[in-house]
Amino acid sequence: MEKKTLKKLVKLVLAILIIAAGYVLGRFETGSEFITRAVGAYGYTGVFIMSVISGFNLIVPVPFITFLPLLLAEGLLYIPTTLAIAAGLTFGDLIGYVIGLWGRDIAGPSNNKTVIWLLRIKERYYWAPLGILFLYSSFIPFSNEVLVIPLGFLRYNIVHIFLITLVGNIIFSFLSGATIVGTYSFF
Repeated sequence: MEKKTLKKLVKLVLAILIIAAGYVLGRFETGSEFITRAVGAYGYTGVFIMSVISGFNLIVPVPFITFLPLLLAEGLLYIPTTLAIAAGLTFGDLIGYVIGLWGRDIAGPSNNKTVIWLLRIKERYYWAPLGILFLYSSFIPFSNEVLVIPLGFLRYNIVHIFLITLVGNIIFSFLSGATIVGTYSFF
């Protein structure tokens, strides 16, 4: 087998394994007993890990922020918990970005009409999709990978993706957290 083909095959298998792992781990995420044990054992690190799983879970997209009352009942503080959730979501988004990059490698040459059209849009309106990503990650309670994977495919700057999704996830987490637990529990 040619070295390039083998490399593409390995990336495809890794992408499938990551998606499968997200699905399997997402099944555990929905059981509050599992979350209670993870938080008790690992604290904010456990919150971060569970948030990564939630952040990169395309099949069962349950925002981890919905478990905020349970996390606060376990003795965690609002602001550090919300920031850990936002950081985890952002890390999950970066996994999606990498899958988009790999998808571009797997897809092969960029002479497809749709890819050429998308690359022209990127050249003309570079910041427009990033603005949409910011609004989406700030206010929409669905997986950011819907936008992050295509932006990775188009090879947008990872620093731009990271900063935009981080700020968007922080806004989303704080707004959702305030809605879920009320503003009285901030500290």
